[in-house]
Amino acid sequence: MSGGTEVSGGTTLLFAVVFLSELAMLAGLAIIGATMGEGKVASTALGITLPLLVAVAWGVLLAPTSVVGLADAVQIGGKVGLLAGTAVGLVAIGHLVPGLTLGLVGVGSTVTAFLLTGSN
Repeated sequence: MSGGTEVSGGTTLLFAVVFLSELAMLAGLAIIGATMGEGKVASTALGITLPLLVAVAWGVLLAPTSVVGLADAVQIGGKVGLLAGTAVGLVAIGHLVPGLTLGLVGVGSTVTAFLLTGSN
């Protein structure tokens, strides 16, 4: 990597878990959105737009290369909030195991990556 920063295999694995957790969050939001809608059209629309809106907001506000330069504490808080909120939403609609897994693995890996590397 540039700047003399070395990344170990464990750190690479941790970032992979964080990334997969973020993708799982978007899938969870699609499930939550589809469940919330009444009728096929509303379910489909919510199942598509909910994760899309969160992905756009994430990219603009929370991504490491985001356009808006938020403080690290705000970025990590936003990420944890979205992951935890999705986990709670999944549990609320009856998806206990996926919700708990996203909550534990997603939030845990995101916080761990931040604490170990100081990067979002």
